[in-house]
Amino acid sequence: MLQPLPYQQIGIDMLAANKRFFLFDDPGLGKTLQAIRAADKAGVKSVLAVVPANIVPQWKAAVKEHSTTGFKFEAISYDKARSGAGAVRLNRYDLLIQDEAHALKNRNAGRTKALYGPKHDGIGGIVQDIPYVWGLTGSPAPNNPSELWTHLRALAPSSITMKSGKVMGYHDFVSRFCTTVNNGFGIQITGGKNFDLLKSRLAPFMLRRRKTDPAIMKDRVKPIIGTLRLTSRDSLKDLKALEDGPEGKRISAALSRDGVEGLKNLSVHHASLRRITGLAKVSPVVSQLIDEFEGGLEKVVVIAYHTDVIDGIKKGLEDYGISCTVYQGGMTSNQKELAKETFRKNPNCKVFIGQITAAGTGTDGLQDVCKDILLVEYSWVPEENKQIIGRLDRLGQGAQVLARFVVLSGSLDEAISAAVARKTADITALFGG
Repeated sequence: MLQPLPYQQIGIDMLAANKRFFLFDDPGLGKTLQAIRAADKAGVKSVLAVVPANIVPQWKAAVKEHSTTGFKFEAISYDKARSGAGAVRLNRYDLLIQDEAHALKNRNAGRTKALYGPKHDGIGGIVQDIPYVWGLTGSPAPNNPSELWTHLRALAPSSITMKSGKVMGYHDFVSRFCTTVNNGFGIQITGGKNFDLLKSRLAPFMLRRRKTDPAIMKDRVKPIIGTLRLTSRDSLKDLKALEDGPEGKRISAALSRDGVEGLKNLSVHHASLRRITGLAKVSPVVSQLIDEFEGGLEKVVVIAYHTDVIDGIKKGLEDYGISCTVYQGGMTSNQKELAKETFRKNPNCKVFIGQITAAGTGTDGLQDVCKDILLVEYSWVPEENKQIIGRLDRLGQGAQVLARFVVLSGSLDEAISAAVARKTADITALFGG
C-alpha cells in the first residue's frame, strides 16, 4: 500500500485534527490520498465526497486503493448534490469531502446553497449535520478573494467575525479584502487587498503547499512554461475584420482599462473573436505537431475550448496518421475515463485533446505517460491554466514538463497572452508563489 510522503502525512494529521478544514495544496501534491488517509485516522464510519461528475469513478477507485479502514463511502457530483440535497442530508454522513471546492465560490449558485444553505451559514445545507467537512482545491480563489467568502461564512465564520461580533456579510468582506471600481453599471471587483490580514485569519483553517516549496519538491524539476508563436493564413481575413469591429474594440478597451478582469466580463468563451482566433490556430498547430512527431515527440496533451477547434486538430492529425483521443464536455464519465485510459495505455495513441473546462480536473494519470502540453486555447483566468498544467506537473511525473501557450502572431491574442501572464502574480499573491 502506498506510503504517504512526509508532507502528505502533515496534511493527513491536520485534516484529521480539524472538523472544518481546507486543504489548498497545488494540483498534483496528492490531496485525494491525504483526505482518504485522514478519514481513516479520524475514525469516521461513513464518508460522502461531492466532486465534479467526471471524477466520481476516480474517487471510488482511490478509496478502494488507499483506505486502510474500509469506511462506507459514496461519491456524487455537485449537480446531484444540488438536485437531491434533502435526500443526501438524511444519510447522516460522518465526513463530507468537497473536492475541487472552488466549484462553490458563487454565492448565488444552486449547488453552493445546497451545500452551504440558503444564507451560506450552513443552516439548511448538506454541511449542517455532518461533523467533519473538508474542502480540497488547488485553486481556492481563481479570480479574487471574494470567492472565499462562501466557504468561510459556512465553515469558518470566526475567521471573518468583526470586532462588533458580527460575521462579515458578502459586501463587508468585499469591502475589506477586494479592490473595486464602479464601471458605470455597478461595482466590479478588480483584485484583492489586505492580503496579510486575510492570510492570518485563514491560517487556523487551511493548509497550502506549493510545488515550489523546496521541502516538498526538492528533487523535482520545475516545468518550463513558454510561448509558441505561430502564423496562419487561415481565417485571417475574418479575424482581422472582427478585431477591427465592435467586438474586437470592446475586448481591446476592456483589456486596456481593466486588464484580465475586464476580459472575464465579456462572455469570453462564446465570443466570435475567440472562436475565429482558435480556428486560425488549427492549421499551424497541426503542422507544428506533425513536425514534432517526426522529430521524436512521443505523446502530447493539447488543450482547446471550442468544439470545432478540437475537431479540426483531431481531423488534421488523424488525416496524417497520428492517432488522437478527445476528452470534452458532453461525454459521460465512462467515455471520459476511456479516453484518458486509451491515451495512457495505448502506445499508438499519441495525442490527448482536452477541452479546458472538462480536462482541468480529474484527469490524473496523464503524467505517467506524457510531459508535453500545448495550450492552443488558453483560459483568460491564469489559475485555470495552472490547473490544467498541473494535470502533468504532479506526483508521478518523472520528467520536466514543457507547457507552451500557442499565440497567433500579429493578432490581439498576443496582447491578451501578455495580460494573462501579468495577472498570475496578483492571483497567487494571497497564497504565495
